[in-house]
Amino acid sequence: MNYIKTDDMQYCKKLKDGRYHLIEVRCPEGFALVEGIIDILDYDPAKIIPPYYGSVENFIKWNPNNEVRKQLFAEMCFESLSMSELSIRGIYETENAAAAALEKEFREARLFVDMDGTLTTFTPATMGQLNKKGYFANLKPLSNVVDAVRLLIDDGIDVYILSAVLDNPYAPDEKRQWINSHIPEIEDRHIIFVPCGADKSEYVPENIQMQDILLDDYSRNLHRWKGCGIKLRNGINGTHGTWKGASVDYSMPPEELAEKIKEAISAQVKIK
Repeated sequence: MNYIKTDDMQYCKKLKDGRYHLIEVRCPEGFALVEGIIDILDYDPAKIIPPYYGSVENFIKWNPNNEVRKQLFAEMCFESLSMSELSIRGIYETENAAAAALEKEFREARLFVDMDGTLTTFTPATMGQLNKKGYFANLKPLSNVVDAVRLLIDDGIDVYILSAVLDNPYAPDEKRQWINSHIPEIEDRHIIFVPCGADKSEYVPENIQMQDILLDDYSRNLHRWKGCGIKLRNGINGTHGTWKGASVDYSMPPEELAEKIKEAISAQVKIK
């Protein structure tokens, strides 16, 4: 079970039967982001419930579903805890800042996709060829990967293109034209170019989180990435075995490849 938003400034996740993790914004002195683990068997319903429902009987009558009752009781138990009984994740000057920090914790996964060797066929080239007009515009797509990315966009995944570019007058514009031609669903603001050799993590908008996934064929990029990584095995790379994390193969049919990427995202993204 994933975290669910129980009110404007609280999230809750069932860990196992009767045990819940909650995180919320509280306003003692300043605005604090706090969390705690609740085991509902440790609390007395006769003491916790009446301030909210008048009586335990009313609570049961108004909430006939047993699972819903357990979660609601966990929320009430959490609210009964003092600040000294909770873990503080951060203190902020304003309510808006604390709320923004909470939402960032639970932001939906974003998928950042490399281009060279991931969306396009990797072809060894000299610097002279790389600097030649038309080189990037005419790169052959890895069609299964391109189609899988389009399927992921259709499924509501927030997809960005994150690609290194050479310092020449053609690469950025030609890469952008390539993206517009092969994946027209990608908005211009979701196209990010970084200098060759740079840590791609440093160029992620709104700061990188563990929910941010990089799909890349180059292990060095994946090792430097501060979110979660998925290696695209393109038939050429992966010969040294340095990447031990999630991986997918370019030869999979698009539907299967998209599903594998979604499974990898679900397996890796955890709220810490």
